[in-house]
Amino acid sequence: MRVDETADPEARRRLKELETVDRLREHMPLWAALVTFDLGRSTYYEPKKRLREEGPKGLAPRSSRPKRHAGRRWTRADEARVLALPRERPWAGKCRWRWRSGTGARAGR
Repeated sequence: MRVDETADPEARRRLKELETVDRLREHMPLWAALVTFDLGRSTYYEPKKRLREEGPKGLAPRSSRPKRHAGRRWTRADEARVLALPRERPWAGKCRWRWRSGTGARAGR
């Protein structure tokens, strides 16, 4: 499979690397070919799968940025209520030991 001249340089490099490893596989086991190029199995098979499914454009670099994120789960009011609990009830929960000893995050307040 050929990549046209306008394709991304990184895609051309990856395709050349895949083709070279495929040629080496004719003469040696896959693990030996991968060791020669210091590649891992997933580094070989993942681009190979994308090449098969999407063509040469599948070898172009992709963003590692998440497509979505969880976002804020608590409202500011909920957060304020939780942070106020040790001040309102110093006798309750784990906070009491830190509160009384003066080593807690809110000890001086």
